[in-house]
Amino acid sequence: MDAGAGLRESIRNRFWRKLERVLTKAKVEHALRDSKRHTDEQSALFVPPSQKDTHVTEYYKDTHEIIVKCLPEAKDYTNDFLYKAGHEPGILSLAFEKDRPIPFMIPGCRFNEFYGWDSYFIARGLVQDGYYDMARGVIKQFAFELFNYGKILNANRPYYLGRTQPPFVSDLAWALEPIFTNEFVEWINAAIFEYNTVWMVEPRLDLSTGLSRYYAQGRGVPPEVEEHHFDKELAPYAKKYNLTIDEFVHKYDMLEIEEPELDTFFLHDRSLRESGHDVTSRFVYCCADLVTVDLNSLLYKYEMDICRAIQAYPDSFPGESAKKWRDRAKRRKKLMNELLWDDVNGVFYDYDIKAKKPHNRILSATTFWPLWAGLATQEQAARLVKEALPRLEGAGGLASTSKLEDNGWQWDYPACWAPHQLLAWEGLEKYGYHQIAERLASKWLNQVCKSYKITDGVVYEKYDVRDVPNPHAVMAEYGNQGSSESGFGWTNAVFAIGWDKYCR
Repeated sequence: MDAGAGLRESIRNRFWRKLERVLTKAKVEHALRDSKRHTDEQSALFVPPSQKDTHVTEYYKDTHEIIVKCLPEAKDYTNDFLYKAGHEPGILSLAFEKDRPIPFMIPGCRFNEFYGWDSYFIARGLVQDGYYDMARGVIKQFAFELFNYGKILNANRPYYLGRTQPPFVSDLAWALEPIFTNEFVEWINAAIFEYNTVWMVEPRLDLSTGLSRYYAQGRGVPPEVEEHHFDKELAPYAKKYNLTIDEFVHKYDMLEIEEPELDTFFLHDRSLRESGHDVTSRFVYCCADLVTVDLNSLLYKYEMDICRAIQAYPDSFPGESAKKWRDRAKRRKKLMNELLWDDVNGVFYDYDIKAKKPHNRILSATTFWPLWAGLATQEQAARLVKEALPRLEGAGGLASTSKLEDNGWQWDYPACWAPHQLLAWEGLEKYGYHQIAERLASKWLNQVCKSYKITDGVVYEKYDVRDVPNPHAVMAEYGNQGSSESGFGWTNAVFAIGWDKYCR
């Protein structure tokens, strides 16, 4: 059996179950452990108000002396609260059904939590392989997080309570609609809730443009990053106060020192982590000032998916109308064409709110997301193929960004990531570019197979887009997570979808 067929079989028959987790009494203690943080403090299970003094807290109270702590309502998540919660080790409770915790999926390797946009792509792979109940678990957790934590979280740890992730609920709801028709309306209502309460209110809604941006809450230094990650930015401030970096961080975090410029830097840093693209030159120092191509493409998709749902189930959405959502989509498309489309260069760029101009230093693979969302014109699609593709295509598929100086950040060239591949393939297919989609898919699938073969069956989170002997050895500050036991969540999913479509 060749490497591709062998990997496809492993994904279908072995990897998915290895990535499934559930916060049962027997397993919650293991889930509390967080490889991204090193602390001797006892971890706690945090529950939202809806689970306080219910069967959920009773379920855990007699479990290995687990500490159960109740959170305030999501509307009361102040920056001070988020700072304090972010420094308490533990995990956030997830959804229950019939007095039992609902299983969830993890990306794999050191990521032992339920992650936002990772889980969407994983669910797409689960649907591809017929694991419908497991995919249903993903969207049930999305809805639970929305209604209990106020957003789909970066992941279910306390330090992520101020950050959401790119929105994909409506697309997953439609993917599952044929199997779970009776629950479909519930999931679309969750998407409507997210749209109205997360993305279309300040600060994530930018009133000056009418478009949305990533804008994460919180204060202080993000507690989950690798040691010394911010030394470059912190060193001048430590020197200014004649302190070590650790001493300065403590005083800064305790509000004993005020540095507004550093506050702004960390606002941008938290926001780029909310975007899922952590870290990229595209967003460093500026993320919260950008209305982005990717986010607004996804929100256009929400608007059209919700419009379609109202048309399909007209009696199930009181107070809503298909026309209202169609009009919202038309307005967003108009604004994106005015502000994000660069007609001279034939690409979509993010727009800088403060500078009032396109943020065009770097071209991202997300320039193809308007194709996936279906908001681009046929002429724009042709321009993207002509202008953007040569700047992003490499031997291993689609690079995350156009080439620029090597800075060691993992969402920049030469890294290529599974989510970018899938959305580009599907977007190009939507506009009739089957051969180009097939070419890109073949390149990426071959790169994954090449690595799989030379590493004795390891699947990684990202690869090198260049023609190199070891495509998994793409260098980045965070390393490259990979496993031969479970693969890596979204790589498994995109490989399964791509292999079945282009290699059967």
